[in-house]
Amino acid sequence: MKQIIIFTLDGTNYCLSVDEIFEIINYSQTSKVPESPEFVEGLINLRGSVFAIICLKKFFNPNPIKVSKQQNTTILKESKIIILNSTKDNLGIIVDEVKEILKINEDDIDVRKEKLVNHDNKHISGIIELNGEKIYQINLDSIFSKNKTVI
Repeated sequence: MKQIIIFTLDGTNYCLSVDEIFEIINYSQTSKVPESPEFVEGLINLRGSVFAIICLKKFFNPNPIKVSKQQNTTILKESKIIILNSTKDNLGIIVDEVKEILKINEDDIDVRKEKLVNHDNKHISGIIELNGEKIYQINLDSIFSKNKTVI
């Protein structure tokens, strides 16, 4: 059995293993980092530790439809920051909403390459079908690989 946390981004369900998560907090304003990539929302101070916060919506879709400056479609009232469990980097990701924590069997995760190829994102490591809905398992290693500089 494996525990996962299901969350949404633009109405699509995604998940991470509970083992990859240190903490979930309410969204709080970040401090911008000059000359950082667009998907780096900024930095937060959490109990004396500084965390780089990544907006997964901007990371997955770097060219969203332009909206007026008054509309911020990235951050919602329900938005949360998931602080990742990493010994090397202090990182967090912004998600629209955390839906639930579930226990699933490892066999419920479909990792067949032909299923994953149909999804247009190379950062997905598996698909779970639950009650007629698809949940995409995010591969954090592909997002935060050693050869990719976040900040």
